[in-house]
Amino acid sequence: MRMKPKRLELANVGPMKHADVTFGDLTVLVGPQATGKSIFLQLFKLVIDRGAIQSELKRFNIDWAGKPEYFFDLYFG
Repeated sequence: MRMKPKRLELANVGPMKHADVTFGDLTVLVGPQATGKSIFLQLFKLVIDRGAIQSELKRFNIDWAGKPEYFFDLYFG
């Protein structure tokens, strides 16, 4: 069984200056357009799938040199 994060905190990502979300049985993100909801969800998905993503990068011999900016460029395109 995979453990899911109970909390995700972000700072200075896209339009978000700060986000701190504690997840419950049902967590709903609300807010105006272009405030970072989709980016937050993409990063949440990245946290959940990080092991599988790293395995796929290795399988295709994609080296991101341990640099987050290279990794994010690969992941987000």
